[in-house]
Amino acid sequence: MNKIKMWKYLMYFFLMSMFFTFFGCANQEPQAQLQSSQIQSSQAQSLEHEGLGQEGLEQDLYGSVAVSELDYDSFQSRMTDEEWEGFQQYFPVLKENAAFHYTSFGDGVELNKNKEPLKGGEYLSYERYASEEVTDINRFVESHCENDNIEWNVENIRIFDLDADGVQELIIEWTPVGEILVLHREKEEFYAWEIMYRGFEMLQTNGIYISSGGAGANSWKRISFDNGTWLEEILLEEDWGKFYANGEAVDEDTFLEQLHTFETEEVTIYEPMRCMKGVAKIRNATEDGVMKTYYEMEDGTWNCEGTVYQLRLELRGRMPNAIKDSMFVVLTNNAELTFEAVSKSMFSSSFEDTKIMEGSVLVELR
Repeated sequence: MNKIKMWKYLMYFFLMSMFFTFFGCANQEPQAQLQSSQIQSSQAQSLEHEGLGQEGLEQDLYGSVAVSELDYDSFQSRMTDEEWEGFQQYFPVLKENAAFHYTSFGDGVELNKNKEPLKGGEYLSYERYASEEVTDINRFVESHCENDNIEWNVENIRIFDLDADGVQELIIEWTPVGEILVLHREKEEFYAWEIMYRGFEMLQTNGIYISSGGAGANSWKRISFDNGTWLEEILLEEDWGKFYANGEAVDEDTFLEQLHTFETEEVTIYEPMRCMKGVAKIRNATEDGVMKTYYEMEDGTWNCEGTVYQLRLELRGRMPNAIKDSMFVVLTNNAELTFEAVSKSMFSSSFEDTKIMEGSVLVELR
């Protein structure tokens, strides 16, 4: 193997190890980072509406959310239709505390490449996890709180079909320790597998994830649900200078070629929002045509950036030199506002025209 290739490879694993060590599960797609910023902004606006002070704002903005406080509707505008449908499958567990069959990473049975119990000298190719107990989300969280003396909250979630069987799994990351709980639904039964965050990093859209044991010990794996059990397959492994693929020892070049085929995109991560009092519906800036996140309040008013408006006007017309009509959605207290007036405020250099929008805010443009 040439020196340049070796150098690139060593640097890859070194940086990956440093990343895992110091930043844990912080890796996210730019889309997820954008969502985080929008979530924090929208939470701040709602809290201002409720009259919380700056100290309360900061305490409520940064941190995770208890299962009982999750705002489920806030996920819908950010998820694809397929993800939202998959997420709803697990509402009985999250909202109604439905029971699920549970197992954890410490309960696996080691298997060889023929899926038979591992014998001396054989290479570990699979681990099978059978459910050890039946629990529910409340007992699951409480049991960990008792052990750690710190409340476990939801840090983020992913919705993804891990084994391409047509059933999307719910993947929950918990804080403060970063444990992962993977939930699967089989008809009316629910099954869960718990794994430490370092054992389930950088989930790709091909279902492959990294299990990191340090700079020189990393595995590329995938998990599937198999007849009431979880079956974890080890596809590739690098163990301090030794390389394995599909249960066989291989040279480094073969290892790297296989590793390259695993590179896809990461599965989208969704950060939770806390359920907010008085909010009937959220119009999120991630939606098409929505320029600013705003809220429909239960009392019939509208809220954007901490300001309360009495009216939401949908104004239709055609802007200068446009080939088709447009629609402005404006939050305002001025019932006389027109499409032409709003259009002038956007393009006119006249101070009088720009003053028209004082006390109003343009939140959608379609």
